[in-house]
Amino acid sequence: MNVLVTGGAGYIGLNVCAELFKKHYKPIIFDNFSNSNIYGVRELEKLIGKVTVIDENLINLPKVVEVLEKYEIGAVIHLAGWKCVPESEKIPLWYYFNNVACSIILFNAMQRVGLKKIIFSSSCSVYGNTKKYPIYEDTKTNPISTYGKTKLAVENILQDWFRTDPNMQINLLRYFNPIGAVINLGDCPPKIPDNLLPFITQVALGKFDKLKIYGNDFETYDGTGVRDYIYIEDLAYGHVAALEYLKPECEIYNLGTGFGHSVLEIVEKFQEITGIKIPYEFAPRRFGDCAVAVADVEKAHEVLNFKCCYDLDWMIRSAWDFQKNFPNGYVK
Repeated sequence: MNVLVTGGAGYIGLNVCAELFKKHYKPIIFDNFSNSNIYGVRELEKLIGKVTVIDENLINLPKVVEVLEKYEIGAVIHLAGWKCVPESEKIPLWYYFNNVACSIILFNAMQRVGLKKIIFSSSCSVYGNTKKYPIYEDTKTNPISTYGKTKLAVENILQDWFRTDPNMQINLLRYFNPIGAVINLGDCPPKIPDNLLPFITQVALGKFDKLKIYGNDFETYDGTGVRDYIYIEDLAYGHVAALEYLKPECEIYNLGTGFGHSVLEIVEKFQEITGIKIPYEFAPRRFGDCAVAVADVEKAHEVLNFKCCYDLDWMIRSAWDFQKNFPNGYVK
């Protein structure tokens, strides 16, 4: 089956495409390369062979319809969107445009061609600052960031679509924090990293003098934010598991490990593994950051047979190996 992967040239998208290939699906990448570049795709092709890439924006409804028909797409994995929480507070309208409006155009294209299978890349940010952990799928949603609000908006749209068309097959995946790399498929932020581990690895390479840790006054055991870090290959496999379980329903699944680690724990673990000292300084909290985000993953285990196979040491080692091999990211 041909699977359209929107945002397929990004960090998660490349790894999802690799997992699809392992399971004998054919990924078709749809990406406008606003937060990625073609050289990442070239690294993917070293692993799975030539990949069809459509360099286009989802705002182009006729083009999306054309692609769905031309390549006889059997399902969509919708990853495309902007993902930086602090940035979303500065340019909220652009986040609603890219994450919500463009999703609606994609869904309209699917409706026009009668395509009813979709996996949506959501986020644990839809939960907001919940007080009880771990977080279950039925935990009340209350996003505090614009980014989280856009993810919840798309979830609501898909749930409404299913309500009006119960033949739709929809799985909503709420990611926690993907990290690490699979051989040559890693996180290559084009500017100052927004995510913790790429920032740490670039400090270790000497690209930055020190790591900024945003907030040391959270109500956690060491004052820094606690997150559920999941290995990127495990997360990518979760998409395949969700794809293979699709049936006429609209279901939500957390994808995480069920274990939390603080920012300082990640820094200390990196130093322990590599022997490299990471200078850091504390900075004020960023708006939109919650204290703790740790998943309950029982539903994904039981229904999707989804299990994480890699521990934190492996995740950190893989990220560091990738950063050393690609010190300047994906470049020609």
